[in-house]
Amino acid sequence: MIISFNIVDSIVEIVKDEKNVLQGIYYQKKNMQEMFSKFPELLFIDATYKLNDLRMPLYIMMVVDGNGDSEIVALWIVTSEDRISIKNMVRIFKRHNSTDRTVCIMSDKDMTERDVLSEEIPNAVLQICLFHTLRSFKREISTEKLHITSDQRQMTLEIITKLVYSKNKTKYQQHYQELIDTQLKPVIDYFNKNWHAIRAEWVEGLKNDACNFLNRTNNRLEAINQKIKSVVQKYSSLVKFFQDLLKCLDSLELERDHRAITIFQKAPVQLYTSESALYHYHLLLTPYAFSFLK
Repeated sequence: MIISFNIVDSIVEIVKDEKNVLQGIYYQKKNMQEMFSKFPELLFIDATYKLNDLRMPLYIMMVVDGNGDSEIVALWIVTSEDRISIKNMVRIFKRHNSTDRTVCIMSDKDMTERDVLSEEIPNAVLQICLFHTLRSFKREISTEKLHITSDQRQMTLEIITKLVYSKNKTKYQQHYQELIDTQLKPVIDYFNKNWHAIRAEWVEGLKNDACNFLNRTNNRLEAINQKIKSVVQKYSSLVKFFQDLLKCLDSLELERDHRAITIFQKAPVQLYTSESALYHYHLLLTPYAFSFLK
């Protein structure tokens, strides 16, 4: 059961089960909707924990605007990170926002989350954050889990790091063959089962075909998470959690608006002649976008 509220300039939806037990809360301000409608191509999603006394993780959805600023476009908390709960929240997001122009989603390797996003936003390419990729390998390729020696683990991680940073398919195949040549069956089986088939989602050189605006990690979201954690106390009551969260969101919006105003107040230095193509692009684009085009 979903209960919807329109509070001033915000959308709040509460999801309950058949026993009237809270499953999740979705929150989105109208200006978040507007921001997503303007910059829907690349979507970041990640969760942060330990912010409320109900131990409900806070999920943040974020985009990048034309000035290169990180823009939060939706938030939700859930009592469980199971498939049904995640799907409910993604479907609420879709009901209030068109994802037709979303072509790339950056997340971690949580299989439930990725499966739901793949089903609900099928036109988008999924990419795994570089930091989460390397962390997953270090965590899963261990002497205890795969029954290998410390030296074998170290050698394997060195090869896999080269796989992660492969610049193209040829380099990937070379490093993949190195992994096969180790003849470490537990490692090779783990890699083939979990990573080899989705290499376009985590190998750096193979991620370039997607519209990720040169973002390799979820560092933008991690920075937002740190700012939220500096304002919202650990294990706050749900009411206090939302009060502090909204204060933080207002502060982030003010910072963003100040940076945007500063850009427009600065008189651009024109370095190109009127005959140059760069001259016309320089007039048309924001400094952030122009720096990539140049």
